[in-house]
Amino acid sequence: MAIKPFVPTTIDQSLAKRTVGFLLPVVRDCVGLYLAAKHAHWIVSGELFGPLHAAFDSIADLGDGLSDTFAERIVSLNGIPSREVGNFTVGPDRDGLVLAKQLVDALLGTSQTVASAQQSCLEANEQVSANLLMDAAAKLDKARWQLSMYLASQADD
Repeated sequence: MAIKPFVPTTIDQSLAKRTVGFLLPVVRDCVGLYLAAKHAHWIVSGELFGPLHAAFDSIADLGDGLSDTFAERIVSLNGIPSREVGNFTVGPDRDGLVLAKQLVDALLGTSQTVASAQQSCLEANEQVSANLLMDAAAKLDKARWQLSMYLASQADD
């Protein structure tokens, strides 16, 4: 059975190709966020292990889900997601607060990439991808806010 090289889309081919270019960095950073959060989830230790182990896994799930959403959007536009991965380094310090601060930075970096892609999609009048990016931005902002508030609560102790 031959693989169809073209999937019909609701937008013209030129806009589809440009949109793929806007979304590739989003997939890259979402995969990087997933890997960074999963690594933090695996290595966290100390008295904050319980709450942070679960929080880091939740952030990993977010990165995984968002990378899947945008990789599939790229394929629906006849593009191919790249195998590049965003470089958000966490560790080697196993202290939960250090790891949490590193993940706040990774969430911020991913949010910035998403905001840039959303702006490009809006300027190109590609509303479907812009809407997906708006939803992703809200989820990333919520995760960053929650982790930042946890860090602030620990600083008060």
